[in-house]
Amino acid sequence: MRSEHRVSQRGRATLCLKAGQAKPQDHTGETALTANPQLHPFFPVGRAGSLFFLLLVGVLLARPLAASVPALEQVPCWFASGSGWPETTCFFMHVNEDHGNPQSARIRFPVVKFEGGSNDRPVLDLGGGGPGFPSGLGAEDIEEWIWYRYSYMFQRFDRDLYVIDPRGVGMAEPALGCFEALAIVRPLWARHLSVGEEYAEVTRSYERCGQRLRAEGYDLLKYNSAAVATDIKQLGEQLGIGQFSLYGASYASRYALTIARDYPEMVASMVLDGPVFPSVRSEDYMIRNGTRAIHRALYACTTDEACRLDFPDIEQRFWKLVDALNTKPMALSVTDPVNYARLAVTLTGDRFYDVVFYTLYDEKNHASLPELIVSMEFGNTDLVAALVRNYLALLLDDSIADATINSHYCFEEFPFELSADLEVPQDAPAFLVKREAQLTPLKRSACASWLPALQLSTREGEAVKTAIPTLILSGELDPVIPIEDIDRVLPNFTNVAYYSVSDVAHGVVAVNSCAERIAGAFYEFGMEYNRQERCARSEQSMVLRYRATAPQ
Repeated sequence: MRSEHRVSQRGRATLCLKAGQAKPQDHTGETALTANPQLHPFFPVGRAGSLFFLLLVGVLLARPLAASVPALEQVPCWFASGSGWPETTCFFMHVNEDHGNPQSARIRFPVVKFEGGSNDRPVLDLGGGGPGFPSGLGAEDIEEWIWYRYSYMFQRFDRDLYVIDPRGVGMAEPALGCFEALAIVRPLWARHLSVGEEYAEVTRSYERCGQRLRAEGYDLLKYNSAAVATDIKQLGEQLGIGQFSLYGASYASRYALTIARDYPEMVASMVLDGPVFPSVRSEDYMIRNGTRAIHRALYACTTDEACRLDFPDIEQRFWKLVDALNTKPMALSVTDPVNYARLAVTLTGDRFYDVVFYTLYDEKNHASLPELIVSMEFGNTDLVAALVRNYLALLLDDSIADATINSHYCFEEFPFELSADLEVPQDAPAFLVKREAQLTPLKRSACASWLPALQLSTREGEAVKTAIPTLILSGELDPVIPIEDIDRVLPNFTNVAYYSVSDVAHGVVAVNSCAERIAGAFYEFGMEYNRQERCARSEQSMVLRYRATAPQ
């Protein structure tokens, strides 16, 4: 059901091991991973955070509200403000699940306001991406993730910042997870299955989840980017805000684009970081993107003489290793990332490919890939066991709203994909071609089961064309959104500046201070930002790839 690789802005863990570097050990004896809360990919199994905490918040803060009318409820903040923070206000926005039916169920999503001094064109962070990944509004995350990483982007120019979890995600109620899919992760990974067999079992677990959620009264058709866009329109009306300055990272950039399409009068400007575009159909390019991601990850080694001598033909060896693991899987014993018990894993080539692709969302992992390949050729499992454990932590993460992921994907992505033959590069590994041939019909049947009442509207697969001032930021090492895809859509923007960053993978603002400064200046000065913020001239990794201006 889930696409193989989905994108988000939180929680990537790093394995930064260079040749000769000592491997840090955790209490389990496995190679330790350094948590770096920046991003996830857009794919694996998971559900919603600390369930007890969310239920407690709902009991303490909810109060009766008039039905059928959007309402903004101010509530006590569920976190303590850190040292040096501005005044902070917390809300829940109450809306109808179906905006077209005033008698539909009431749902709500959290809104946190950091006061910068001016509520004129405030910055609105549209969430954690994914779709289905939380923003980090929980008490344990908000200080590190939201405040310290994004304060400069709005505070420098005394601008207010609003942060949300969109409907169906994180602290929103409901947060639509699938415990049915969570329950099968461990037994599934213990077995030797083909990618098609595994996907079919995961799909059956989602069928059970969908049946349960529909029986509980949830309309799974109403959790998508268009519904989120209307939520934001109603939020602006409740706050008395005429225009937002939108920030969309990863899949949340699609929310920004949908708002720009449906309610352009509400958007002063937008920053799209590692963006997802409706007209770029990821399923058409799974083979191309997989081939390119591995090539780029190993490119530095193949072009460095010393590394090339240490690891000759390393790219070919990677694909050979994948094929070998599909023929004869590697048996691993890893520490369960949730309960710390020992967990048996059968590592097939398909699973190994998924694990590696996930690690490439963080640029710090790229340099370690040659050593990983060689260590596995010699039967050493230390490095791969750590990566598998990290990936299983993602699959077992109950803060990820799987049902929300599926509803987005089946409503606004998959119906419009595969409109032509799959793009298959000449150098595409046979493994990827065979893999997509197995998965494509399964994806179609999975979405038909998840949204059986879906009436196809081609609008969700069309390009968004806009004159709204737009800043686009992307990493040249991004495995899932290649810079070539961004180049393809740039003519749809008549007021745009596009920077690529050579040493970054997925998500730029969180790891590049110059990009954050440029974003802050862009919100304040629009297309004249470069007269105020010129750090990119000295930041060698940043390249202005495209700029266009036209009267608005």
